[in-house]
Amino acid sequence: MSTVAQQQGIRRRFPRQYPGLESDIQPVPVNSRYTPPLKNIELLEVAHIFSRLECRILQGSAQVLQNHTLNEDQREPDEQQRLIRLEKADRDLLDVHGGKYQFSVGYLKDRELLREWGFAAAVHRELFRQDPTSNDQENYQIATASAKGLEKLASPLPAALKLAAEKGSLDVLTRNAIGDKYLFLDAIINLLHEKLSTNRQLPTWESISENLRELSSKASVSKVTTTDENIVLNLYVPRLMELLLIYYRALRLSL
Repeated sequence: MSTVAQQQGIRRRFPRQYPGLESDIQPVPVNSRYTPPLKNIELLEVAHIFSRLECRILQGSAQVLQNHTLNEDQREPDEQQRLIRLEKADRDLLDVHGGKYQFSVGYLKDRELLREWGFAAAVHRELFRQDPTSNDQENYQIATASAKGLEKLASPLPAALKLAAEKGSLDVLTRNAIGDKYLFLDAIINLLHEKLSTNRQLPTWESISENLRELSSKASVSKVTTTDENIVLNLYVPRLMELLLIYYRALRLSL
């Protein structure tokens, strides 16, 4: 086994620890360890689907950064901090999947990890440039398997987003944050089907975003109308009770 392969094997078996350094890095608040938990039922479903995608993105970014400089001492401080931060975010999401914590109330609005989605798209683009029949075919195969995995994980996401929009749960900040990441996912999946000469099944963000906006708008109008009706009814309730009392008294006097 080569020295590089041995180092990679050791890294997989014994995750790196950074005594005194990890605690100094501000974590990405993805779970309820740092902020109040997300309670909305529809958004929880979106978060469960989306977080699995995000974990895959973070793990891929970490692997690329690790392989770029196998010797930790050769890494630039910014690169080292970035690696620690995204690995911690991945662990925090896995803690949610394992039931230790809940999602943070602001998880789906988060933009701090957007950079890693763009990085993943750039890495896939570079790997797909490799000739599948050349000596670099392993890189091409890695990119293909990775993109297929992301597409599979994302398959239930459009339906979950649609339901959240219909229920009025998909606010503008959440929709935009998810959309910006989804666009990088689109780039990866488009590359996959372009290389394989196959038809894409997962809807693009462009094809669903307008519908999500319309559904959210209708849900908001419906909520406002219902609230107004309740206010009007509450205004009339005391008067109705007064009239009923007068009628009841008049009825008793007539008996």
